[in-house]
Amino acid sequence: MSSDREGLDEIEEQLRRLYLERPVLVFIGNPLRGDDKVGLLIGKRFIRVSRYPYVVICWEGIENCISKIKQMSRGSLLIVDAVHAGLAPGTIIFAGQGEVDENFLASTHSLPLSILSGVHKLEFHVLGIQVENTEIDQPVSPKVLRAARMVLQLLKKTFS
Repeated sequence: MSSDREGLDEIEEQLRRLYLERPVLVFIGNPLRGDDKVGLLIGKRFIRVSRYPYVVICWEGIENCISKIKQMSRGSLLIVDAVHAGLAPGTIIFAGQGEVDENFLASTHSLPLSILSGVHKLEFHVLGIQVENTEIDQPVSPKVLRAARMVLQLLKKTFS
């Protein structure tokens, strides 16, 4: 759970294992709220550089994309999103469904991640970036933008 080389190597290995399941990649963000738009930025760039077929971009929250995700019916999801995890801004985390604790890792959106597995019966992993600023009409902070570039590289390397 880090942006250091060792942490990124571990995340890359976890993504390689996840790739075997051919998950739906779900990029989430709110374009109006500073660092919260980071998932959208990564997703838009990813679809330009990859031919991976199972990609969904969700504006403002996963709750707006559940039907589209279920239509792809891949069995598992990789959610790429801004998170509140109490870590240093720009820290990249990878968490499996069993590791997501709503008290520790909170999405920046209104639907708790536990609803995905409980109500919608979807297995998921989260590839998140710790936010610094989610105020309205703010740009993405430099630390989060650097982390976004790293996440994009990891995804390109694994899912392209």
